[in-house]
Amino acid sequence: MNPRAMQLIEFALQPLIGSSRGIQNVELIVSPESELAKCSSLMTRFGELEVRAGEYVPKGFSYIIGKPNLGIPRVFSWVVRKQTVIKDRAI
Repeated sequence: MNPRAMQLIEFALQPLIGSSRGIQNVELIVSPESELAKCSSLMTRFGELEVRAGEYVPKGFSYIIGKPNLGIPRVFSWVVRKQTVIKDRAI
């Protein structure tokens, strides 16, 4: 795996797995076209992260989201999000 990709995943993952939420309660959602979509999990420095292809996730995008749990709010973080260009302006 590309070291830069792992760095981005771990950077996005770090604030999400605090004391109330472990790595087993979050998952990485990637584009079905991504190389990672072929994996069921990914070993990070925090432990094993579940990987799932998102049906509506376009190529070049990925995010980490918390699995629904009673009593624990869901968490979300972009890992990779391409810049959107609207009328020649990047946002």
